[in-house]
Amino acid sequence: MADAIQFVFRHEHLIIDAELKAKLAFPRRRAITTNLIEKLLHELGMERLAPLGIYDATDPRFPGWSFIQPITTSHISGHYFEEVNAPSHIHMDVYSCKEYRWQNIFPILDEALKLDQWSANLVIRSAKIAQETHKVMTGKEANIIEILDMAFPRNIVKSGGAQQRVD
Repeated sequence: MADAIQFVFRHEHLIIDAELKAKLAFPRRRAITTNLIEKLLHELGMERLAPLGIYDATDPRFPGWSFIQPITTSHISGHYFEEVNAPSHIHMDVYSCKEYRWQNIFPILDEALKLDQWSANLVIRSAKIAQETHKVMTGKEANIIEILDMAFPRNIVKSGGAQQRVD
């Protein structure tokens, strides 16, 4: 009998903070966001769990919008805000319980939003993996300029058949 392959949830959470080269057209927010989500879903092999939600900002000091796309393995979310006399910003999360090609996200974001400088953090973790992996990145446009790799022990021990975290 062949050994069964055990499925392990591998949580990958990419957190992106980026300045944009130009302000986005508020009247086109639905088209911009829908186009971005469609490209990300296709490229990353993700599936919708529920409809895309797009919500206008309510604070007049920071006009913009937020969005969330529930996916079968978690979510893609973002917050776009403008400031007077400052670059516009996008803050995004791509969180999934399955592995995905996170490097492919930056060219999609650059094409859709015209990225300038950005930073990102990728956290890879699972209760069944002995360590968490963190990647801290900087970039410009579609390009990753620098990656700092770090690994941290999860401090999980087995006790009586159950796993417990030791802090």
